[in-house]
Amino acid sequence: MARAGAEHDRDPDGVELQARVIAAAPQLMKLAERLAEAASGSPEDCPPGLFDLAARARDILRDAIEVIVSPKEAPAQSA
Repeated sequence: MARAGAEHDRDPDGVELQARVIAAAPQLMKLAERLAEAASGSPEDCPPGLFDLAARARDILRDAIEVIVSPKEAPAQSA
């Protein structure tokens, strides 16, 4: 049986890429935030393609920072 993470032993370039993406994540998040803010600040001045990119950046940021609540932690719903 293969041990957990064994696939990385076979692909050190993949591990390096993941490490670089993780290291760049804070800068990429700031860039996405600035893009989303710029487009929402004056949407009428924003080209349609750029506005769409800004909306996608906003969605990605939301998904990245959204806290997921496990079913055990979710408030009980009354019937």
